[in-house]
Amino acid sequence: MDIGNFFENFNILIQLNKRLKAFPFEYKYIKNIQLEKLQKLVVHSYEKFNFYRQLMDDAGFDPYSVKSIDDLEKLPIIEKEMYREFTDSIVSKNPSFYNEKFHVDGTSGSTGMPLKIYRSWQERASIKSGLLRGLRLNGYGLFDRTFWIVSPHRMLDRDSFFQKFGIMPRDNVSYLDTPENMYKCYLKSNPDILIANKSQLVQLSLYIKRMGADIKKPKIAVCGAETLDANSRMVIQEIFGEENLVEIYGAIECGILGFELKGKGFLYPSHDTHIIELDNNGVINKTSGNCIVTALDIYSFPLIRYRLGDWLEMAETEGVPVIKSILGRMDDWITWKDGSKIPFHFFYEIMERRPEISQFRIIQENYDLIRVLTVLRPNAGELEVRKILLHDLKREIDEGVTYEIEFVESIPPDPTGKLRMVVSRIKN
Repeated sequence: MDIGNFFENFNILIQLNKRLKAFPFEYKYIKNIQLEKLQKLVVHSYEKFNFYRQLMDDAGFDPYSVKSIDDLEKLPIIEKEMYREFTDSIVSKNPSFYNEKFHVDGTSGSTGMPLKIYRSWQERASIKSGLLRGLRLNGYGLFDRTFWIVSPHRMLDRDSFFQKFGIMPRDNVSYLDTPENMYKCYLKSNPDILIANKSQLVQLSLYIKRMGADIKKPKIAVCGAETLDANSRMVIQEIFGEENLVEIYGAIECGILGFELKGKGFLYPSHDTHIIELDNNGVINKTSGNCIVTALDIYSFPLIRYRLGDWLEMAETEGVPVIKSILGRMDDWITWKDGSKIPFHFFYEIMERRPEISQFRIIQENYDLIRVLTVLRPNAGELEVRKILLHDLKREIDEGVTYEIEFVESIPPDPTGKLRMVVSRIKN
């Protein structure tokens, strides 16, 4: 028996129990637990890491005198390259230790060089418990069978200690497999829970629809890792059930940041494990902006005011902040000739108005040409859709740019398994 694996899984269940007890979130509880955890985190980071000590000293930030969550704003925002250098400076002193004793993962590198992430097994257990909380609150039972569509290096070829006893059974298939094989594996698994990136859920849904196949709908279809646009949501719900689709929001760097509950139409942020700030052109606000995250349970390589970069819209429900929508991942931006940028949601708002569209991708070939790859639903008229899209793009984006609407049968995911909504050929 793998002792490390056993203790990690045991720790996951302990952490899960804590996560479930923390929900439903209450405003007073959120503020108290966040402040208590933040106070411990900043003191630990200051005392252990030169990177954070210098950062705090330069900002005039006293980690021993934090009285409010708002005190975070005194610290500068950490960019990805800064975090990379911080991580490398520590790992380089003893690489064998960190590669053997820590879980090593990495971001997809869609905006440049991939970023290696090192997490202790306790932190890994905490991250996994965050996902399980979202599943449990949506009806997942510990004996339900889960079917995962995952990256090849995350394929699991053997059962863990608990799974040998029928607890949390799961099957998986690589996202590099064909939709046909994903479908066959899904039928063989006959799962209660389906978990995949949006791109694979769309691929699988379109394949099942073309085949005219009849499938057993899962209790929950969980979508993550990419912006879930309204068009894709309709395609997935048509096959796997309107009430069954829920969105999970997370990142390799910090785990699960938010989870949707069936029928709610928004995501609850993981308030007890993360602090989310919104940076809108340098101004921190509560309604919209780039996601800045502080991970309250990560101590090995702390994330304090880390620019995740995803564009979020938030609101309050029953006095508690919630995520209304994720309108673009950090690389979903168009750059203009004058250096200004616009985020993906400018295009998203245009495309989601067209129910005839099941899938799309925006490609900026140069400053003057944008191609729009479009997959239409059956019986949709190309001429009418083209006319409406050209009109709206010129009116709402930039009338001086040439837009080419290209209708295709399918848009395959990138090698990372994700489908970037915006691809810019402009060299930044």
